Amino acid sequence: MVVHIAQLTFRRTIAQTYLQRYGTIGKGAGRPSTSKFSISFNRVSDDIRYDEKNHLLVYISDNKKRRCAGEGGSTSARTMCKKCDVGLCLDCNYIFHTKTK
Repeated sequence: MVVHIAQLTFRRTIAQTYLQRYGTIGKGAGRPSTSKFSISFNRVSDDIRYDEKNHLLVYISDNKKRRCAGEGGSTSARTMCKKCDVGLCLDCNYIFHTKTK
């Protein structure tokens, strides 16, 4: 017995089956979410951010700019923390990596 269904209905059925079987849709492009291991709601976990080891401030290649992750810093920076992979200006580097109560 042959059942005739519209192509759109067939595609929707397949998509719904995959979503039910394999979970949610993967993350798309956009701003990175915050880390669930960060008390300060930053995208870098506190274990990495405050470990005081190998946080090197390096220039971003091709003179590109990144938004400074520090609070109250300049809006963009040409330097970044190599370990945390976030843009940081020179003024915010120490503050960003120092835990305050």
